[in-house]
Amino acid sequence: METVFIYTILVGEMIRRQLINRHVIGRHCLGIGPFTWASMILCLLYISLNIFFMFYPGGLTLDKRRRCGILALSNMIILYASPSMSYLSDLMMIRLRTWRYIHRAAGWMMCAQTGGHIIFSLTSTKSVSPGETAAISGIIASSSIVLILMLSLPLVRRFCYPVFYVTHYFLALLVLITVWMHLPSSDKSSWSMVLAITTTFGASFVLEGLYMLYLNGACGERWSKKIIEKRVDSSIGIYLSPGRPVKVLPGQYVNLWFPSLNPWSWFQCSSFIVTSWSPKEQVLLHLFARCPSRSFGFTWMLLWRATIDSQRNITFFSGPHGPSVPAPRYETVLLIASDAGILAVKPYVDQLFHCVKKRTSKTRRLCLVWKVSGRYIGWKLLYDMGEWINGLFQDDIEGDTRMLQILIYDPKRLCRITPGQLGTRGQVYQDSANFDEILKKEVEEHHKRRTEDVREERGEMLVMVSASDTIRYDLQESVKAYSRWVRFVELDYQPS
Repeated sequence: METVFIYTILVGEMIRRQLINRHVIGRHCLGIGPFTWASMILCLLYISLNIFFMFYPGGLTLDKRRRCGILALSNMIILYASPSMSYLSDLMMIRLRTWRYIHRAAGWMMCAQTGGHIIFSLTSTKSVSPGETAAISGIIASSSIVLILMLSLPLVRRFCYPVFYVTHYFLALLVLITVWMHLPSSDKSSWSMVLAITTTFGASFVLEGLYMLYLNGACGERWSKKIIEKRVDSSIGIYLSPGRPVKVLPGQYVNLWFPSLNPWSWFQCSSFIVTSWSPKEQVLLHLFARCPSRSFGFTWMLLWRATIDSQRNITFFSGPHGPSVPAPRYETVLLIASDAGILAVKPYVDQLFHCVKKRTSKTRRLCLVWKVSGRYIGWKLLYDMGEWINGLFQDDIEGDTRMLQILIYDPKRLCRITPGQLGTRGQVYQDSANFDEILKKEVEEHHKRRTEDVREERGEMLVMVSASDTIRYDLQESVKAYSRWVRFVELDYQPS
């Protein structure tokens, strides 16, 4: 039994190193990526299975047309599984961006199968009259599918982002209605697929709606309230008092919904990382929104409402969503953030200090690296984070933990902190950061502590990052050399 267990660990380690951590296509190569070997294999397997069931068993063109339609409907079950991706990703215990990849892949596959359905219909011996209701509804459905995919392209979505969600939901509803009108009444297999789509979506919609109402205070003493604070640097501080206290783990986020914010806000919600942490249930959640980068977006409307009156908007929230990394289980923790990404790692630092003081953590070394480039970050946030960092050093000294080191890289000198001001364990550099050297040094010190420690129970090393795309990709490449001893995690919130 021990031999099987050892081989299982070795095979799992080999899969993680060779398939999960190795990239076939790098980040933003030709506008796509990144793709690891594992994601590429799963994607090819998904495509191969759909092609196989499309053409096997062989038969007439009408049979292939029907199979394409049924396969397109089966992929629609994935697309219409839930009105909220956050709840579904939590239920499947995967990250939100992973479910977005699945959702995107199912959308493209449904479009391809719809195209095959159209081609086989046009090449079949049975003529199709353009004036028939089924033909008209089929044309509308296929056109809506293509339009959804075109609007979902990053370059197009960037320009129509304020109305993207309402357009996406409207077209998705139009596709479902026109598909319903397109199907022949005698095709029981297709109607069973449509029944599965509507049942799944309806059940998830009702359950998620009831749970959201419960969280926001339904049948309770009060409803959720919020205060929107407009800061002098045009950033936004949001203080949410939920209808019922909620337990929020580090790294989790909530979705805010303001139905009366603007005409299309009924179909739009926005995600905010929870920057506050407490070992108990929280009655006040601290959220942050950076200075809006586009007009008429969600945060832009929040900023405008905060200028007028922030108390009149009906507020609902859902969550907390997203997985949380058990950082106290690791002996060495390296946190890397750039600009506003420090807000995502802040709850982890607070949790680690609490667990170390309560002697419920293995952590002996905590290194926080913050790169300040000034992109979409206001000076008020810089000031608040400076005060928080000073408080960390005070807690580290008073609690006698002596585990903290903070490295701030500020080439533009935005922090207004002079080098050496934070002491020997807090350093400010006015040049660019070399993350390869930082990672190498932390790994070497981690191994040194492990060899000198005589305790039987030893922790591993954790690297968490909430930074720009360039930094994340560079760290992914650097950590491959230490993947046997180091766990690398990208947090849900990543600053652009």
